[in-house]
Amino acid sequence: MRCLSFVSPRTVVLGVVLMAFTQYSAKCASYKASDGSFQLRQDVLRSEPLNGMESLHDVTDLDLDSALELVRKGDFDAALIHAQTAVKRLPSAALAHEVLGIVLAKKALINEAIDEFRAALLIEPRRASALTKLGDVFLGQGEVDKAKAQFLGSVAIEPGDRRAHQRLGLIFQEEGDVAKAIYHLERGIIGTPPAYIGVKANLGDLYNQSVEYRKTIALLEPVLTSVSKDPDAWITLGCAYIGSGQLGAATKAFEKAQSLEPEAERARLAMGIAQRKGGDAPASLVQFDQVLRTKPKWDAAHFQRGVTLLALNRASDALSEFDSAAALSENPSNLHNQAAFALLEAKHFKDAIGLYERLLKTPSSTVRTYDGLATAYQMEGNIVEAKRVLKEATTKFGSAPFVHYRMGLLLAYEREYEAALRSLELARSLSPSDPSVVKALSAVNLRMER
Repeated sequence: MRCLSFVSPRTVVLGVVLMAFTQYSAKCASYKASDGSFQLRQDVLRSEPLNGMESLHDVTDLDLDSALELVRKGDFDAALIHAQTAVKRLPSAALAHEVLGIVLAKKALINEAIDEFRAALLIEPRRASALTKLGDVFLGQGEVDKAKAQFLGSVAIEPGDRRAHQRLGLIFQEEGDVAKAIYHLERGIIGTPPAYIGVKANLGDLYNQSVEYRKTIALLEPVLTSVSKDPDAWITLGCAYIGSGQLGAATKAFEKAQSLEPEAERARLAMGIAQRKGGDAPASLVQFDQVLRTKPKWDAAHFQRGVTLLALNRASDALSEFDSAAALSENPSNLHNQAAFALLEAKHFKDAIGLYERLLKTPSSTVRTYDGLATAYQMEGNIVEAKRVLKEATTKFGSAPFVHYRMGLLLAYEREYEAALRSLELARSLSPSDPSVVKALSAVNLRMER
């Protein structure tokens, strides 16, 4: 967000909303399917190393070494004999129980594997490798909360456990905690081989969500070559190219993803977004129509088709498409918020007001619902209604600094500087380090001095 001159409602207000809520716009990153549990399982398969359960660094016992070597070869029955022999000889050795746990897990004897990892931790409570492997077993069983607890315990003991960091990053990504996901994935890729892609694609997706497109490009360009066969990574890189305005490079990335993915719906969806942003809305519509022929119930495709219909000045068709997307979505209110913002971004203010007013009557209305509605009213020139909406927002979300910041901007635009100052001071008390609030306060003070 930027400090504004309080001159033009079109440049001031819409500029603030576009910057503050970029993640709710028709973003490239929304190509993923909505089945979170499936997505997490697929992402975990990308983490490095793929067979990390059998990688240990402190193995010196012959039976344990033989057990791990047999695991690597896939001979789990023979590995079990060596691991059990080692535990009988070394019942007080945490390593022996951990290796036996690995073999049992490979044989899908889950309860027995859990028992062995816990036995290892009873002997050595701060054995990070056993915690990570126990977390892997829980994650494989879909017990995400238990898995997360183990991984957190592991990195607290061993901050360099990149496997645990990778798992935590994927879990936090699925939970929607972007900051924590980035924190752990950045640590999870430290020390990976130069050509490794894996969870870098997930990290790039998170950078895109944070509008850090340059970071995504710097992360993925060096590892993606003409022979790289990771469609997710190519799509993520293409989305970063879109965000940074490199539409030609984006198109090439999506074409590469399409060549690697037989069904190609995700790549085709991303290509449609790139074409729309490049000014070719008719071609974009063709892409989305092709996607919906094969995946007619994909909410993201209906949503993106609606945005393209807006670009073609077919607002009524777009509204119908947004309703279709919301009906298919697991979170219809969130999708409607995105649709209202798309209408606002396309300067269809009356339609945006209608949708925001509908959302305001639902229990799931949020700060951005009120902000979007106030912005639409202000862009229409209806300052009275904009003030009413923001006043309601400050009452309902009094602890959210943004609503006070937003009210302060509106009051400053109306040259009600003293009232603006009070709102902005309240915003600063709630978020002292927010540079946007500090800059807005400085601008208001400067105006008052004149």
